[in-house]
Amino acid sequence: MKKSISAAGMTVLFLFLLQIPLNGQTVTTTSIEPTPVKVTKEEFPLWVKDLRRAEIVAFGSFPFTIFFAITAVDTYRWATHDWDNRYAPWPVKSSGAVSMTNNELFLSLGIGIAGAVAISVADHIIIRVKRSRAEREIQALPPGDPIIIRTPSRQDIDEDHPDGADGGLPGISGEPDAGTVPGV
Repeated sequence: MKKSISAAGMTVLFLFLLQIPLNGQTVTTTSIEPTPVKVTKEEFPLWVKDLRRAEIVAFGSFPFTIFFAITAVDTYRWATHDWDNRYAPWPVKSSGAVSMTNNELFLSLGIGIAGAVAISVADHIIIRVKRSRAEREIQALPPGDPIIIRTPSRQDIDEDHPDGADGGLPGISGEPDAGTVPGV
């Protein structure tokens, strides 16, 4: 008798738990799907863009800095142990080599992280210097000088070269190049 009660109790509990997630949901009949809002570059302030670039540079350089840090710590260990082959760094390490201690591993990790952050800071400084130079050049222009950046159109090229020569730009003249097959 106890088995049938516990089986019935389990069935009731199962059905009760099955209904819980469905109670909070409602059925919608509208088929309007929300359209995602397009994010533009102007939406974020400059410091957020700089921070994101620093993050990308730091994480991108981390594998290289950790590799060089481990190699440097291994070489330091090898030198401090009188160039004993058991402490040789990775390229010349033998199968019976003494592994790094936890302190040496944490030191390598710290050096790798510090190197990645240093590379990121150096990149940030370089970008800020370039940006300030560009701003100074723009501010040094006399007032009223427009800054126009445009690519030449087909009409401009035809006016510059009336004899049909395209000025060394392949594919501009409308005739196929010597090495191309028409229609491909």
